[in-house]
Amino acid sequence: MNNKIDIIGGVRERFGIDWLEKGKGALLLAFVIGVSVLGNIKLYIGSPMVWLILLAPIFIYSLLCKRLSVAFLMANPFIILIFMGWLIFVSGIALAGWLHDGKGVYTIIKYLVIMLVLLGCILIQPTERQLEFSLYAGFVVSFLPLLILMLTRKHELLVILGDGRAGWYAAWPGVVWKTAALIWPMALWSYLNKRNWRCYLLVASSMLVVSIDGSRTAMLWMALTYILFFLVFCLSRHWPGLRPGKHIALLSTFLVVFLVLQPSLLSWVNLGGQPALLDVTELSGSTIDRVAAGNTSTRMEMLYIGWMSAIAEFPFGAGFGQTVALDAGVPTVIHMTYLQLLADTGVLGLTGYLAIFVIPLIVVVRFIVNGAGSIHERIGYVLPASSGILLYLFSGLFHPVSNELMEWMVVLLSIAVVITRVPYRN
Repeated sequence: MNNKIDIIGGVRERFGIDWLEKGKGALLLAFVIGVSVLGNIKLYIGSPMVWLILLAPIFIYSLLCKRLSVAFLMANPFIILIFMGWLIFVSGIALAGWLHDGKGVYTIIKYLVIMLVLLGCILIQPTERQLEFSLYAGFVVSFLPLLILMLTRKHELLVILGDGRAGWYAAWPGVVWKTAALIWPMALWSYLNKRNWRCYLLVASSMLVVSIDGSRTAMLWMALTYILFFLVFCLSRHWPGLRPGKHIALLSTFLVVFLVLQPSLLSWVNLGGQPALLDVTELSGSTIDRVAAGNTSTRMEMLYIGWMSAIAEFPFGAGFGQTVALDAGVPTVIHMTYLQLLADTGVLGLTGYLAIFVIPLIVVVRFIVNGAGSIHERIGYVLPASSGILLYLFSGLFHPVSNELMEWMVVLLSIAVVITRVPYRN
């Protein structure tokens, strides 16, 4: 890293800006992630304003916080491969649009801007600790207001669906679960490896958020993460992580949260009046009941329509956003990212999209296998960044692809941490 080319010249020296490198950079990242996880604020201030709020700190931070090396960017093959994947993804959108009278090409500008934001995140070179702190901060910003509003029964600020799923005006049901899912692997890993009440509190709080939101995606993510960690401990014979007391406490907490706390909170909220309902039907009391009685017919129909469209438009796709199904009579894009991209942008678009995420994961796997230290230290080091990438890929199995920056922000920062920090970690 010698002989660096300082892209911003004497700006840092002239203004004496070095405070970002002394820990306060985490506060800016926490602000960016905090805005990103409050997904519904765009309904009140508008999507353009949200883009501006997120772009401004990244732009300023990328200019002022680090000495940026052109040589480093050009010498890092993972950075080059990721941007090649991104350009292939955008080319898939353009080709499908060109073959279908320009359908979907409007989104190319957004994805190019998001690509530039990724470049800004890479130039920032955030650390794994900054990212971890920011994810926990985002969780607090999303969850704490919801809990306070429910306990104080501020109905005018709550959003509760007819099936009992709850959120608040800045993070509706279907949004608030994401912060819990993001910190869940870190909190669970720390809890299973340490005797620490703070780790247990974070694990229990994550469960409570998911139970309040009622997201089946989050529940499956949490279960699969737990099973994976348990297998790692078994295969590595890491006995501290296999202590029966910890796992019994974890299961007991799950039962108390989902069968007692969530129904009780919902009943408490509804004692003092009628909260804001988006779907006025009879309220159910338990998330467990709702999940058990869940109807998957609409999703299955989406998968069928998406598959038939992918076959009919193979290999170039029908144009971004063109494959839709009726959900309660409303045309809705397919809720399965990979099938949606295959049907809309063809093989080219899907291949480029997958490369954006698979390349950083290859870096993570190589580090876990070949890095210094014990395997548990290596997993703990890459967990904040790899969790964001894996969750984004996993949620794509049940949700459509997004072209909103706030949906991408966490995963962009996660990719930046992986490709600028992990390969050089001794």
